Amino acid sequence: MTDSGQGPVLVGIAASAGGLEACMTLLRALPAGCGGSFVLAQHMAPDHQSLLPDLLGHDMPLAVRELSGPTEPQPGCLYLPPPGWDVVLDQGRIRPVAPQAQGTAPKPSADRLFQSLAAGRGEDCIGIVLSGTGSDGTYGLLSIREAGGLTLAQDPATARYEAMPHSAIRSGGVDLVLTPQRIGAHLATLLCRPQAAIPLDLDRAEGGSGAELFALLQARQGADFRGYKDSTLTRRLQRRMVARDVADLGAYVALCREDAAELDALFRDLLISVTRFFRDPEAFAALAEQLDARVAQATRPGAPLRLWVPGCATGEEAWSLAILAAEALGGLHQLDRARLQVFATDIDDRALDLARQASYPASALAQIPPAYRRYFDMAGERITVGSRLRNVVTFSHHNVVQDPAFLSLDLVSLRNVLIYFDTGLQEQVLSRLHYALAPRGLLFLGSAETTGPLDSQFAPLPPRHRIFAKRTGAVAPRAALPGPAQADPGFDALARAVVPQGFLCGADGRILKIYGDLAPFVALTDPFHGGMTLAALRGPLAGAATALLHLALHGGQRQTGLWKDLEGRDFDRVRLRAYPVAREAGPPLILFGVETGTRPRAEAAPLDRAAYLEHLETELARTRDRLASTSGQLRSTGETLQTLIEALQVANEDLQSANQELETSNEELQSTNEELITVNEELILKSAELQRMTAELDGLVRELPTETMMLGPDLMIRHASERAIRTFRLRRDSAGFGHLTQCHMPPGLPALAAICTQALREGTPQQHQYEDRDQLYTVTVTPLVAADDPPVGLTVVLSVAEMRYDRMLSQAIRSFGPIGIWQVEIGKGTVDWSEETFVIHGMQPSGAPVPVETAVAMFHEDDRLMVRQLAQAAIADDRDNKFHFFARLRRIDGRIIVVESAGAIIRDEAGRGVGLVGVVRDCTRHRSEDILLRQLNSLLALEGSGFWSYTFTSGLSYFSPLACAHLGLDVETAPQLEEILARIDPQDRAHCRWLLTEAPCGTPLVAELSASGRRFRLSLYGSPDSSQRFGLLTAIPDLAQRPEDV
Repeated sequence: MTDSGQGPVLVGIAASAGGLEACMTLLRALPAGCGGSFVLAQHMAPDHQSLLPDLLGHDMPLAVRELSGPTEPQPGCLYLPPPGWDVVLDQGRIRPVAPQAQGTAPKPSADRLFQSLAAGRGEDCIGIVLSGTGSDGTYGLLSIREAGGLTLAQDPATARYEAMPHSAIRSGGVDLVLTPQRIGAHLATLLCRPQAAIPLDLDRAEGGSGAELFALLQARQGADFRGYKDSTLTRRLQRRMVARDVADLGAYVALCREDAAELDALFRDLLISVTRFFRDPEAFAALAEQLDARVAQATRPGAPLRLWVPGCATGEEAWSLAILAAEALGGLHQLDRARLQVFATDIDDRALDLARQASYPASALAQIPPAYRRYFDMAGERITVGSRLRNVVTFSHHNVVQDPAFLSLDLVSLRNVLIYFDTGLQEQVLSRLHYALAPRGLLFLGSAETTGPLDSQFAPLPPRHRIFAKRTGAVAPRAALPGPAQADPGFDALARAVVPQGFLCGADGRILKIYGDLAPFVALTDPFHGGMTLAALRGPLAGAATALLHLALHGGQRQTGLWKDLEGRDFDRVRLRAYPVAREAGPPLILFGVETGTRPRAEAAPLDRAAYLEHLETELARTRDRLASTSGQLRSTGETLQTLIEALQVANEDLQSANQELETSNEELQSTNEELITVNEELILKSAELQRMTAELDGLVRELPTETMMLGPDLMIRHASERAIRTFRLRRDSAGFGHLTQCHMPPGLPALAAICTQALREGTPQQHQYEDRDQLYTVTVTPLVAADDPPVGLTVVLSVAEMRYDRMLSQAIRSFGPIGIWQVEIGKGTVDWSEETFVIHGMQPSGAPVPVETAVAMFHEDDRLMVRQLAQAAIADDRDNKFHFFARLRRIDGRIIVVESAGAIIRDEAGRGVGLVGVVRDCTRHRSEDILLRQLNSLLALEGSGFWSYTFTSGLSYFSPLACAHLGLDVETAPQLEEILARIDPQDRAHCRWLLTEAPCGTPLVAELSASGRRFRLSLYGSPDSSQRFGLLTAIPDLAQRPEDV
C-alpha cells in the first residue's frame, strides 16, 4: 500500500472519549517520513474552542493542519476539521462539510469520513477506530473493508472507553486489533507495502498451499470456498497477508494453522459481509413496481408474500425489500406474518447478530428515501427498525450453496453474491433458486450479474435492472444435478442393495432418482428424473424426510426416523432411513430408504357388549359435562385474558414510548458526557503541559545571575532567582514566595510596590536607580502583556548599574569633551544614553532608557534610513563589527545640528550580535569649517591655485587637493617636510627649505620653483608667532601657451 497516482495513502482516524490520548500515542509511534496523509475525526462539542492543533503539534512526526477549505492531501500531514463540522474526501480533496445528522449525533462523523475515503480511494485508504463511546466508525469501516482498504481498531483492553472499538470489532469489519503504539509502528508496514507487490499462486492442487488453506476453512467454518473465483480469493488473501505482514502464501497457511483467530478473520474477509439500504435506487424503484403488480394480480390468493435474501450480511437489503413489500401490501399498518414473510440468511454469524439488532448509525439515514423513513425510529446517533417491520423478517444461519432452499418464494434477492462464484457454482446456486421460486417468482440480481447458463429458465423484466421472472413450467437442466445421479450402474446397484425401496435427493430436497416401487408412498415408479421434491411424499413422511435430510447433511452420519402411521396393502406404519453420500465437490447427496411394518396388536378380553356400551355412554356424558364446564371456564378465562392483554398492550405501548424517550435522553447525556470527556482530556493534557512549562520557567529564573522576580497582577511573587531569594529574604510556600510587601527591601531601594502598581496601571516599563555603599543599582519593572490584553504579571530585575569608581572614571573621561555614550541591547527595544548624549539631544538627563524608535526618529528624515542600514549591516556582517557616520539631528528644541557617531557590535561566543555600543559628538562647528574650507579650495582651483599650510611645532601639514596634484602628493595623507622637498627640483630645493623654515614672516614672500619639470609660483605667509607657514601654490603656464604669444 503505497502512494498511488491519486496521491498519498489516506489514513482516517476515529476517536471520541479517551481517544485523544490514544491518538497522540499512535502518532508519536509513527516513524519519521512514513508518508501517508492522516485525517482525524475527534468528537467534540460544536461550540468548543478546540486545543487539538496545539496539543497535537508538539513532538509529532506530522505537520498539523486545521482545515478551512478544500485541501489537496500532502504526505506527512495530519488534517483536523473545525469544531462542529464533518470532514470528507471529495474529488480528491479533503474538505470540511456541514453535518448531515442533527441533534446529538457525533461531530465530526467518522462513518461519513470512512465512507468518503472508501469511495474515493478504495484499496489506498486505511481506517482506524480508537477509544470512545457509541458506535461511530463501525459502519464506515465496513465500507473501507468492502472497497479493499485496511481496517484497524484499538485493543479494547487498552481503551479508556471501549464501546467504539468493541462495536467495530464485533461487526467483523476490523483486520487488526492492536494497541495504539503498535498501530503506529505497524502503519509503516501498511503504508510501504502494496498489496499487488505480494506474488500469490493459490496452488489448488492436492497438497498445495491453496488446497490446504481451503481445507482449514472448511474444517473450522463448514464453508467450501473452492467454487470461488481466483481473482476474489487472491485479492482478499493479499489484504490479510499485508495486514499480518506476511509475504509468502506458505507462511500465511502456517499462520492460519496455528492461529484460529486469523482463520476466522480470513473467513469474514472472504465473505465481504457488507450491504447498504436501497443500494442502486433505480433498481429498487423498478422492483417496487414489480412487487406492486404481483400483489395486485394476486398470483397466489390467500398466501403470504414470501421473500428470501440469501447472503443478507448485516440486514440492510433485507429491511429495504421488506419495506418495498410492505408498501405494496398497503403500508406499515397492514403488516403481519400472515401477509408477508421475509427470510434473510447468511453464514456469517457476526453479521447476522448485527442484522437481528436492527439498529444502525444515524449516517445510514441518508441512504433511505424520505418516504420510507417512517419505518424507522430515531434515537440519538442510532436508527432502529420499527417493531412491525421486525416482526415479518426472520434472520437465520443458512448456506445457499449447501443447505436446502426455502420454497414457494415470490422473490429471491441474490445481489452481489454470484460475482464471487465461478461458473459451475453459479449454475448450481441458480438451479436451487429456480427450484425455490413459485411460478412467475422474481429473481433480483446485482448490476454486474446475469442468469448465465440458466437464461432459458428466467425471463428478464427490465433487463438493465437485473430483475428476472421464473418461466412457467420450466424444469432445471440435468447439468444442474451433478454427482452419482448421472446413471452410474455401479452406484445404482449399491444403492438398491442398501435401500430396496427408496430414492436419492439433493441437499435442496429435490428427488433425483427413485429405486423400487414407491407408489404407496409417492405414487411414482422407477425410473424417474427431476421435478419432484420431498413434499410429494404421502402424509407424515414429507415432514420426516425433511427433518432427516437436515440431520444427515449436518451430522454426516446415517439417520433413522421414527415410525409413522400410514395404511397400505400389507403395512400400517412406515419409517425412513437417510444415508449421506459424499461427492468430490459440493454438498453430499442423501439416499433415503423406506421401511414398512405393522403395529403389534394386544389380545382383547371378552366383555359384555351391552354393559360395555352403557359404560361408554356414561363416560361420554360425563366427558361432555366436563367439556361444557371447561369450555365455559375457558371462555371466561379467555375474556379475562383478553382484557389483560389489552391492558398489557396499552401498558407496553406506554412503556415503549417512555423507553424511547429514555433512550433519547440517554443518548443526549452520553453525547454530552462524551464531549465533556474530550474537553477534560484536553484540559488534563494542557494542565500537564503548563506544569512542565512552570517547572522549566522556575528552574530558568532560579539560575539567573541577577536578582529577578516574577509577580502576578496581585503582586504575589511566583518565581524568583536564587540571588533574589537571598537579597529579599524570600520564603517559599505552596503558592510561591508570598506578597511583595512582605519581603525584605535592601537599603535605599525605592518603594517597589508603588513602582509595580504604576507599571501595571500604565502598561509601560519603569526604571529607577539607587545607591547602596559603593554601587549604583538599577531596578527595572516590566509588565508582561499579551497583545492588547491588560498585563498578566510583572518582572522585577535588580542589576548593578555601575560601581562608584567606574562612575568617577566615566565622569573624568567625559570632562575632556562633550562626547556622549550610547548602548543598545538587541531585542530589548530601548537605548541607554549617558548624560552628555541627553545634552546633545537637547534633553534633561534622566537616566531612563529611550525607545530605539524615538531615538532614530530624532534624526533628519533624509538620514534615518542611512542610520538604520549602517547598524543592520554591521550586525549582519560577522567580519566587520564597526560603523561610522555623520548625520543631521533635530534636537528637542527644534534646532538641527550635525553629529558624528561611531559604534561597534558586541557578539557572544557563537558570533551572534547581542548589543551595540558607541559614542556621539556634536560636530556642527567642525562640519561648518570643513564646508568653508572645501568652498575656499573650489574658489582657488578656479585660478589654478592650491592652498597649503605647514606647522613647525607639530610637523603637520595641509595641502589642498589641487596643491597635492601640483606636487604629485597623496591627498589622503598629510605630507611631511622632507616629502614635500623631495618633490621640488634639486636646483630649487635649498631655496624652498629656506622659505618654509627660515624666511622672515613679517611680510608676504613670492618665489618661483620648479617641480617635476613644471614652474610654480609660491606665495608664502607666516603667523605672527612664526610657528606656521601657509600660502598658495599656483602653476605658471608655459610661455609658448600664453595667449599673448599665440
